[in-house]
Amino acid sequence: MFVYDSNENLIGEVHQIWHLWRRKYDLFVDRTQFARIDAPFLSWDFDIQGPSGEILGNVNRNFVGFAREVGESR
Repeated sequence: MFVYDSNENLIGEVHQIWHLWRRKYDLFVDRTQFARIDAPFLSWDFDIQGPSGEILGNVNRNFVGFAREVGESR
């Protein structure tokens, strides 16, 4: 995935690393990796880690119900 500003300038990228049972992503700004995500596939709470493993942030999704979650993923 590519991230652009309002003037269509590329400011970042997200590269998914395929894995059967994990969410794995590398996050880039100006073609320089600044973080990664490595979490179980169905996790609702996962950390964004810096280059040396320090936690830069956390993503926490609240479960709103199975039917709604499945409907939003389409």
